[in-house]
Formats: sequence, C-alpha cells, structure tokens
Amino acid sequence: MDGGQDTGQDTGTPLVDAATLMGTTPAALRKRLQRGSVPGYKRAGQWFVLMDSALPTGSPRAGHGEDAARGAFVSPQIVEQAITRTGQQYSADLRTMLGELRVVYEGQLAAKDETIAELRRRAEEAEAARDRLLSAQAAQEAPGATEARAPDNPSGTSSQGFWARVRRVFGGD
Repeated sequence: MDGGQDTGQDTGTPLVDAATLMGTTPAALRKRLQRGSVPGYKRAGQWFVLMDSALPTGSPRAGHGEDAARGAFVSPQIVEQAITRTGQQYSADLRTMLGELRVVYEGQLAAKDETIAELRRRAEEAEAARDRLLSAQAAQEAPGATEARAPDNPSGTSSQGFWARVRRVFGGD
C-alpha cells in the first residue's frame, strides 16, 4: 500500500492537499512517500496519501522515539504544543535569571553606597584635620604669637619640623 505501489484505491488525498493538511511541503511529503515512511500510492504519475494512516494516533509524544525512527507524522498541533512548552520554559528560566541578576545588582548597589559613605566620612575627617592645621598655622603667624620666628626662616613658619607641628595640633606633644 505504500512506497510507490499502485493499489487501485481511490481513497487517497492528492499530494499537494495532503502536504497542506499535514503542515509540510509537497517535496518533503513526496520524499516520505518514496521512502515508505508515509502510506500512499502513485497513480497516473501523481502521488496520493492515505490520510487515515498518515495522521498521528493522538499520542502526545508522536514524533519521538520509535515513531520518529519510523518517520511518523508530527502534526502542526503537536509542534505548536512543543513550541509553547519550550517558550514557557524559556520564560521561566529568564524570570529566574532576572531575579538572580536583581539580587546581585542590589548587592553591588549596597556596596557602592557603603563605599561612598566611607569616602565621605574620610573626606570630612581630612577637611577637619586641614582646618585644624590651618587654624594652628594662623595662630602661630598672628602678630601676638608667643613663639619667636627663626631669623633664617624666610617663610615665617615655625622652626619646628612638619611632624612635630602635626603632633602638636593633634595633641601628641
């Protein structure tokens, strides 16, 4: 009944119509008929498909495993269901990855905020230290300063070294 044998039956569907119904091209269906993986016959040079035998039996896994090895037909509905399931899985995976990415992103934002807060605190401390040093220097240079200036020091700053002045400002000596 298949693979190019003329059975004399008139129950077959013409190749082009069967291809449309099965969701494939006439060329692909013709090759299946020639291989014998789809039942049909050839009469007067035209292929006819035995649709009752060619359509899937309703198995949800038609087109997989042994059916696929025999070249069983997979309906467009089955393909559409597989595409829908795959799309749903992709959507679920994408939502999961976006959730994980959001957690990482929020963690990085929190770390950035902590770094900025620490840098601001350090900047305020440095400005306060600078202001204390400038105040101490201004007090030394004031006209009534108790400490005498060294005559060989043209800048007018104290003859003490830098670190000694810093220690004095910060209460070290």
